[in-house]
Amino acid sequence: MRITLTTLTLPPTPILSSTFISDGRNFAIWNQILAPHLRCDSEESAKSLNCTATTSCNCDPAENKMKCLCQDVNITDIFTKDIGSRFPIRRPWITFTANTSKGVTAHIPSLVAAEVFVQLRERFERTEKIVTNEKCTITDTVAKGCYRCPQGAAVEIYCTTDGNATIATVRCDEEYFTIPCTPNGTKSIWRFSHSSAKVRKECQVSCGKTTTRFEITGILQWVRTLSGIADRIAQGESNVQRNDTTGFRPHL
Repeated sequence: MRITLTTLTLPPTPILSSTFISDGRNFAIWNQILAPHLRCDSEESAKSLNCTATTSCNCDPAENKMKCLCQDVNITDIFTKDIGSRFPIRRPWITFTANTSKGVTAHIPSLVAAEVFVQLRERFERTEKIVTNEKCTITDTVAKGCYRCPQGAAVEIYCTTDGNATIATVRCDEEYFTIPCTPNGTKSIWRFSHSSAKVRKECQVSCGKTTTRFEITGILQWVRTLSGIADRIAQGESNVQRNDTTGFRPHL
């Protein structure tokens, strides 16, 4: 018998395409617009000076010389001052941990689907093919959370089937994921990122040949991150409103 993992589907996670940096002991996620001036692929490349140097300068001619204004990137500050970017990074939908020998490890706790191919070499005298065609339904639900924020939005989905317990396939716009579905209804939590306050997603769910529709709506809130508040305090602002530090603010 041979078991092969053919496909592995992850929920939409844009943070996986982020850039990570390390000082040899600590890891951090690079959130700044400017890239570091000196980039090395590995520690061995850095020791042999096999690196790429880039600058961000604006130069203008000044008589018989050039006058350049360059932007400096302080890499050490991300390890000492930017707490939100240092490892370990924990979000409701993903956790990043550092592994000095293998780099960065990402753990996604839910909504991961896999397809396994099982190959057998046996002799069978009789085979039976059982096809089930349950009908799965999900009621319209409301999304809660924030938009354009690391926490993202979340929605509780209750999936009910008229047959045996099964796994349902859900499609919302261009996003696919699977959830458990039972006769009494099973709750699943789907987390997603959104760029605006108003949410309206047309979704489909299927367990067999029958497809049913449901809708996800809601008004998301805006939230200021703790790092943004710390930056304001560091810049000398003393009038930081209390509702900035307690989380969500209603969308106006």
